Amino acid sequence: MRQIRWRAARPADRHHQRSEQQLSADDADLLPVADTVNALTTTLPAFDGNIFVDQLEAGYLIAAIGDPIAADVALVPFALFLGLGPITDAIEGTHLNIADLIP
Repeated sequence: MRQIRWRAARPADRHHQRSEQQLSADDADLLPVADTVNALTTTLPAFDGNIFVDQLEAGYLIAAIGDPIAADVALVPFALFLGLGPITDAIEGTHLNIADLIP
């Protein structure tokens, strides 16, 4: 029977471990972006539809058209601006990880 010898982690193994950790960190950084995209594609149209129907039931045709547009103009840039932080964190971490691979 053969004995298994334990060996110390080589530098290549440490780089591999760091790259796995960085991918995990990138995934965690980009989860808020996925939530923002989900909200913009599902919740916001439902919100616009509710405003439209409410204003039509109240008899305000101009408000039924204008209020959802006004809400989108205010909420979409705000959501996109908040999504820039996690994206830049992920890009920065990936660049640092790539820089560590270069001797």
